[in-house]
Amino acid sequence: MAKTRNPIQERGLDTKLRIIEAGFASFSRKGLHGTNSREIAAAAGVSIGTFYTYFKDKRQLFIELIQTHCGKILEVLNTFQVENYQGQEPREVVRTLICAVWALHDSVYPLNQKAMALRQMDPEIDRIIAEQEEAIMRRLMLVLQGVQDKLRVRDMETAAWLVGWIIKEVMFSAHRANLKADNPQLLDELADLVSRYLFA
Repeated sequence: MAKTRNPIQERGLDTKLRIIEAGFASFSRKGLHGTNSREIAAAAGVSIGTFYTYFKDKRQLFIELIQTHCGKILEVLNTFQVENYQGQEPREVVRTLICAVWALHDSVYPLNQKAMALRQMDPEIDRIIAEQEEAIMRRLMLVLQGVQDKLRVRDMETAAWLVGWIIKEVMFSAHRANLKADNPQLLDELADLVSRYLFA
């Protein structure tokens, strides 16, 4: 099979974006195995040949979507400069960070749910998600190190993993219970829980 290409011109970028959006919609509804490349191409308004110009197969597209989502969370953490929040209550800083991550999670929850289910059966997807999670936790650890003098905890790595997993598990559980990030009581209680653990 011919090598896929990365578009540079606007028309190619637009075509690839349409394929990505169609793939996201289909994977979110039916998962990786319930979706085929032809229906993604049709939904994107392109030929199957054009689909294969940009993606080797539907699996490559699925993996790119996972990596893009994790990349957006990393971007939030990378741009979260603790010094910009000097003077604010720690709980409010924690709540701001949780809200930013949760908003991203809300936007891709159906796809995320399918990806997490696949981890149990697909070693490659499990490895990719694990690598992305590791990068996110490492960056979260750097955020915590920025306020280390105010923290009750001393093991930054363990704290980053605990906080990351608490937020992630609450987000997934909230979605299963039909609770969204616009639920202020849920966000307040989660911010309280994390803040009481982290700060003296």
